[in-house]
Amino acid sequence: MPQSASCSFILGYTPDTQKPVVMFYAVVPVEESSAIASLSQLPSSWRAEVEGLEALPPFALPFQDGSHPIAPVTLAPRQHRLRTWVYSLSLPSGHGHSLVQILKQAIAEAPSGMCQVDFQHVGGVVNDIPTLSTAYTGRNAEWSIVITTAWNPSDLLIAKQCRAWADNLLELLLPLANHYYIVQRHPDTQVYEQELCLAYGPLLQPLKFWKQQWDPQGLLPKLT
Repeated sequence: MPQSASCSFILGYTPDTQKPVVMFYAVVPVEESSAIASLSQLPSSWRAEVEGLEALPPFALPFQDGSHPIAPVTLAPRQHRLRTWVYSLSLPSGHGHSLVQILKQAIAEAPSGMCQVDFQHVGGVVNDIPTLSTAYTGRNAEWSIVITTAWNPSDLLIAKQCRAWADNLLELLLPLANHYYIVQRHPDTQVYEQELCLAYGPLLQPLKFWKQQWDPQGLLPKLT
């Protein structure tokens, strides 16, 4: 695919089924005729041409007919909103076989239909910048893999099961990872220091120094 194309996957459960599925999600500029021709060879259920990025369909599993749940006009009170637990780590190329084995078993054992794994394709122009030139050190990764689970705040048993599911999947994928992207902080867990080290690598100590210099009162999130 050309660098102007973006290809991702979602592994999870559609809102109206109890069977795990994989959705392939590709975004290509209309002028990239060769990329569009390549994508046309793949099995597909829904295609659309839209005006601008803001008109793209949601990056989420739809109903079986391709429609999406209608978002509420107003948010529910904070105490009634879904709770989430998210890990996001990056992997280099070459781990396809191992990923298939790990993820097939993981999604089959998911305790809730709100458990899913997103594959966000990275690389491309991201690799044009030297790895250690910014605080983002995952430029040599092939995939950003996001483990997400959610539950209703009143369901304490499912909450415990969902967190355990995400924790176990993270433990299985960490040996393959070359970067961690901190989408959601977990400062009260044993894995947090490992997340920080994998996220920033040799830049972690300099970042801690500069944080102390610029944020002596600790207003920003901790790096410990």
